[in-house]
Amino acid sequence: MTDNTVYTLVLVPSDEIAIQLVAFSEAVNERVDSELALGEHALPHITIVQWKDADLGLLNQQTYKLRDLTLGTLTLAGVSIVPGPDGDNWIEIPVLSTGAMRKLQEEALAATGGNGDVANGVGDRFRPHVTVGLTYSTSIELPALPPSLLRLSSDSWTPMLGLSGPNYTLTRLIEWE
Repeated sequence: MTDNTVYTLVLVPSDEIAIQLVAFSEAVNERVDSELALGEHALPHITIVQWKDADLGLLNQQTYKLRDLTLGTLTLAGVSIVPGPDGDNWIEIPVLSTGAMRKLQEEALAATGGNGDVANGVGDRFRPHVTVGLTYSTSIELPALPPSLLRLSSDSWTPMLGLSGPNYTLTRLIEWE
């Protein structure tokens, strides 16, 4: 069964890192009028692949083996502002792309070929990041990224399936069966 739901393969941080990312997102939101804040309804994550109109049961089966891939060290690279097409500005923490992340994406795409439409940048267009805010303001003053978020070890992030919500947020995790 397919619908207009967007499912996503993400990397989810440990609780300790998630708390730090949510706190940073809150600090961003104290400085700018943001349409997005990480927290209970927008979980911190790095998107690997998003699928529109996919069969969830099949997607679950197709991606199950990916949960155990080793990721290596992930490095966050400061804070950036990425202009959107509608006058919006995405506030993101870029993540340096690694061979393990690209392999995870390639294996997910190969395993799910034909099940849904891919809805994010893949291959050369893959730009891993953690979104921490979204604003229409043109005057943006950002807080400094805490040093504790600059380098993350492989056991701090876990591949998971999730449900995408407004503004590409991750609203819910889906258990692999």
